[in-house]
Amino acid sequence: MPRDVRALFSRTVATGFWRITLREGLQAHCHFFGPEEIEFDLDPRDVMDQASLDSVCEFVRTVAEAADKPAVVCLESLPDAVIMRYDPARKDFAGHS
Repeated sequence: MPRDVRALFSRTVATGFWRITLREGLQAHCHFFGPEEIEFDLDPRDVMDQASLDSVCEFVRTVAEAADKPAVVCLESLPDAVIMRYDPARKDFAGHS
């Protein structure tokens, strides 16, 4: 991975997505839409137990803290349908309300 995320957007050829293995049987796909928006998707059917949910939460926390921005987990193509969010300033998860 490049040290500067801007290098990902300077390419003229679409590279598709990156696949990140969170644990066996659980993957996230990373899509770069621009410097201000990175999307990760995963299949919720793969989150079958507490260990899988813990892996998702750890991933969301790591991304949010690395970006120093809140991370939101929502239903696909429905940004207002929030499932959970993580705020790195408060170091806290919140469920949907």
